[in-house]
Amino acid sequence: MAPWELCPWESKACELNPHPIPKQPLVSIVTPSYNQGKYLEQTIQSVLAQDYAQIEYLVVDGASTDNSVDIIRKYALEAGSVLPSLPKHTLSGTPASQFHKIEWWVSEKDAGQGEAINKGLAHAQGDIIAWLNSDVYYLPGTIAVVVKVFEENPEAVLIYGDMLAVDEQGQTINTLI
Repeated sequence: MAPWELCPWESKACELNPHPIPKQPLVSIVTPSYNQGKYLEQTIQSVLAQDYAQIEYLVVDGASTDNSVDIIRKYALEAGSVLPSLPKHTLSGTPASQFHKIEWWVSEKDAGQGEAINKGLAHAQGDIIAWLNSDVYYLPGTIAVVVKVFEENPEAVLIYGDMLAVDEQGQTINTLI
């Protein structure tokens, strides 16, 4: 299908631009967490600072007794609010706070990580679904690469990438490829 066939002919947008950019898929990311305050903020920041615009972020906390809920609340602000501790701009130059925040979260007792993930997945609306544990983080540009891989491989139903293990100072200690 040619790009111009994606747009109905009666659309003014098609008259102005006969080659519209196809809609970006929504990527839903679920983070399960329980008493991971030590790592959770870095995880959240790594999602919110992605340079891909169409992200829905969901966090499922298992009624943590540490500072996890305070961290989640810090990043679950109303749309248009400036998010704290994030880079002012993403790699593409777009203000990070313009489009990323925690869309949905809950903190309540659950039966563990599996239930937490399933609870988040039940609320996810994305075309692409991911889960990111609360003690790991995405490198810049990860979500844009994931979307590109899916677009280039429409038959794919699951993708995964390499992993870098880092110590508490952020130094790489192991590479799993």
